[in-house]
Amino acid sequence: AIAAENRYAEDWRNPGGAWHRLLGHDTVREKHVLDFGCGFGLEALQFARNGNRITLVDINESSVRLAARMIGAHGFGAQVVATSVSTDEPPYFEVQAPVDVFYACGSLHHCPYPREILQRTVEVLAPGGQIILMVYSDKGWEVTIGSPAPPPDDNIATNPSGPKFRRSFDCVGHWADWYDRERLERKFGDFLRVVSFDDITRDGAYAAAVLEPK
Repeated sequence: AIAAENRYAEDWRNPGGAWHRLLGHDTVREKHVLDFGCGFGLEALQFARNGNRITLVDINESSVRLAARMIGAHGFGAQVVATSVSTDEPPYFEVQAPVDVFYACGSLHHCPYPREILQRTVEVLAPGGQIILMVYSDKGWEVTIGSPAPPPDDNIATNPSGPKFRRSFDCVGHWADWYDRERLERKFGDFLRVVSFDDITRDGAYAAAVLEPK
């Protein structure tokens, strides 16, 4: 309850309920949702409450187990249809396809190989399926570095300010990237279409993106 109050409070992180609205908590119903980087399951719980079937995926096996237990403790355990521990090697995660929604809240931007993850995702998406992401934005770069974000085709691994950005946005795994609509299109536009890209937080450092296979 405390974690939910903190994440979804009407302050800088969720003004006007933007987190629920733009990330699909209010609109995705009766679907199969794969929560990639599920953590302890707080986001997955929102989808379970709306009648969605959930597949939990995380690189940390204990997080997957905790998420399943937490969702079960709220009375929605039957809606967790599968769990998977993600890896750094193909196929990256296992799932009972097809999936209607691939949901990655604060996780894809911590993967050094996001293109491979999303290509795998397209393989398991149902017709009409969507990819919903919460990502660090170009404004997050500006807030952290104090200057406009670099060009959309910039390689953060070699950018001189990349280490500072990563230290600010990832104190654990030591990898973080930023996105705006154009950067998403540059990186993934050959196989994905960017449906929407919207700021979530008041400072714009976090954004919601919806993508679909072409």
